Formats: sequence, C-alpha cells, structure tokens
Amino acid sequence: FAHLRSHHIPTVSHYHTFTMASNTRLGKRKSSEEEETSPSKKANTETAKDESAEEKTEVKFEGVNMNINFAIVKEEEVMSFKELKDQPVATLQGIGPKLSGELAKLNIKTIQQMADYKFYHLAKCIKTLAETEEAGKRAEDAKLNLENGLIKEFEPYPLKDLLEQPIHALQGLSEAADKTFSNLGVKNIEGFADFKYFRWAEAIVTAAKWEE
Repeated sequence: FAHLRSHHIPTVSHYHTFTMASNTRLGKRKSSEEEETSPSKKANTETAKDESAEEKTEVKFEGVNMNINFAIVKEEEVMSFKELKDQPVATLQGIGPKLSGELAKLNIKTIQQMADYKFYHLAKCIKTLAETEEAGKRAEDAKLNLENGLIKEFEPYPLKDLLEQPIHALQGLSEAADKTFSNLGVKNIEGFADFKYFRWAEAIVTAAKWEE
C-alpha cells in the first residue's frame, strides 16, 4: 500500500490546468492561421497576382509590331481584335454619324454585325466566282444556280453580268436598300463586294478567332 500511495494521481485541478494550456496553444495556432488568411492579406495576394498577370501581358506582346491604324479611330488603336469586333461601326476610320445612321437602317450597328451581314457575303461570293466564269460556256446539264439568293428577274444572269446589277437584285433587299447603299457610296453588287468597311470588319472578326 505504501508503494501505491507514492504514485502521483492527477487531480481535477491538474487536468483543468492542462486543458487550459492546450487550449491556449491551439488558440495561438488558430490566431496565426487567421492572420495568414485575413482579408487584407488575401487582398494583397490578389493584387500581387493581378500585377503579375499585367506584367506577363505587357511582356508577352512587347515583340509584336502589327497595327491596323488606318482602319480604326485613334482612340481604339490599343484594342485587341476580340475587343474591336464588339465596338460600334463608327470605330472604323471614315464612318461618321451619317454613315452610321445609314448602316443602322440595315440593322448593322457593330463591327461583328457588319462582318456577318449575309448580303455582303453573297455579293462577295458572286464577285469571286465571276472571276472563274467562262462566257457562254455553261454545260447543257449544269445544275449550279443562285435562285435562293437572287430575285426572279436576275436568276438567268451570268455571274459577270450580275456584278453590274443594283443591290436589290439580291433576294431579301428592297429597292429602298438601293438608296441606302447609294448613300454609303455603293452602286451595284460589285461595289458592295469591294466595300472596304465590310472587308475591314470581316478581317477584324476573322483575326479575333486567331488572337490569344
């Protein structure tokens, strides 16, 4: 019995002291973790990441020398192709309020809408294929036609002759469209196919697909 009495048995007060000490150490560790993930520290980390990303972007394009300054207004020369395609048509150099108003009559308000205009693509198609046409040599059983793209009156025309026809020869455009295009400086299908603003818009949208 004397031997058993000599062992020290922890009392409640000892256990309480141990628990408090453990909690204190845990509290310090938690406080340290909270400090590491505090809003201010997170904000500093995010800021550092943003600055790092900006630096990478700046460095990334330092060696690129291309520009399209003759096609867009001065204020937008820093924009990417992806940004430019969503800009209003007045971003293209030479299109002021008057031309913007005429294009709006055709429901064209942005560079993307101009690039996607189906009648421009039809006019360009006619112009491109006309270069391959051999006069008077259509095969007797040939099936190629543009009946869904031309009004009835112009369906029999050779491609080369179509180039000289008014805009309303394209199915879906009225004679009123002739006046609108005339105000834009476009007199016939060939002029429409070559219209620089539509070509610029198309090129910008195409370039955006290849831009990083």
